Amino acid sequence: MKTPRYLANFTCLADRCPETCCGGWNITVDKWTYKKYRQLQNHPLGAKLRESVKKVAQATDANFALVKLDEGGQCGLLDGGLCSIHAQLGPQYLSDTCRYYPRSYTEQGDELVMHGTLSCPETARLALQDPDAMELVEVPDPNRPALARVLGLRIPKKQMADGGIYAHIPRLRLFVDGLLRRRDYRLWERLVILGLFVRAIAETETSAAADALIDQYSQLVDGRAYDEVLRDMKVDVNAQVELFRHINVLRFSSGKTTRRFAENADLALQGLGGGGSELATMVGRFREAKEAWYGPLMAANPHFLENYLLNVFHRRAFGFDRGQYLYQRYCEIVINYAMVRNYMIGLAAFHKAGFDIDLATTLVQSYNRNIEHNAGFIGAIYGLFKVNGQFDFSSILLLVAD
Repeated sequence: MKTPRYLANFTCLADRCPETCCGGWNITVDKWTYKKYRQLQNHPLGAKLRESVKKVAQATDANFALVKLDEGGQCGLLDGGLCSIHAQLGPQYLSDTCRYYPRSYTEQGDELVMHGTLSCPETARLALQDPDAMELVEVPDPNRPALARVLGLRIPKKQMADGGIYAHIPRLRLFVDGLLRRRDYRLWERLVILGLFVRAIAETETSAAADALIDQYSQLVDGRAYDEVLRDMKVDVNAQVELFRHINVLRFSSGKTTRRFAENADLALQGLGGGGSELATMVGRFREAKEAWYGPLMAANPHFLENYLLNVFHRRAFGFDRGQYLYQRYCEIVINYAMVRNYMIGLAAFHKAGFDIDLATTLVQSYNRNIEHNAGFIGAIYGLFKVNGQFDFSSILLLVAD
């Protein structure tokens, strides 16, 4: 099995975690685990499990029940900050959600790949702060049949073979991965080129046509064919800051916001002068923070946002969508990148010279945790960039240009 290097080095912090996965959101229990809990009639933990784990109204095999949370929003099965199920029954009694988080899996032909989510504080630290974090390494193969019900994506081998509908996917993913790592282009420039490529490949109907397009764009990138277009692109800081202010309003009206993200978002807004400030004041602070504190930190850590993007693209199995779904997936990823960048600039405005890589990591982690479990918030953001239900590419470019 392959996995990014950072995930091979991951160990859960348990009760030392600054934002535990054992609270603050719904904890789902699958049907198979629920049945195991109901069978524990004589175990000391059996009665508490039956009381704490309740079947939901519209149950599915994967989301069959929920764990009741205590008044503080934490899992009611914690004991001294540690999982009582794991301690008393062993990991084999954990639900799929608890056993595999923060990991997810895809099976592409014969290749099994393990991915990680940056909503976990420790995976975020390992993934974002290590320059080599996104290098793929081999780790021992797990029990594949046991993973079958938690696979995020499974592509049969025959569909990736010559003539299959996904035959071009390995090359497409290599192209995207290679483009995102090309530091002879600025990061936002790589995203613009990728957007042009995605719009073109979304129109292809065969693997042969997609392969030809990959060859064409590889030559264009190597030949610096987009330099003039990129040079002529305008950065509209006023629009970016106005959008930042508007999104801070949305987070109060689109569902519950996690505590850690709310704290970071509030500090970022304060750094830019507060929600009631004149736009010109906020733009001035945004520019100052970007040049004085955010920019130098990212220049010293060029892998930080690069790793963020690589992790998101790979975890979301980018490339396996076809047609307009591929373009939609690209737009969603780029919007989230721009939101993360703008929040970091706001934090830099607040902390000034104290803005460091740990604060940046906390922001990325808390943002990811919030959007992964707040469909209302991220759905409202996406809606700002759609015309007649489709993402508007010119608006995306305006957002990403840096």
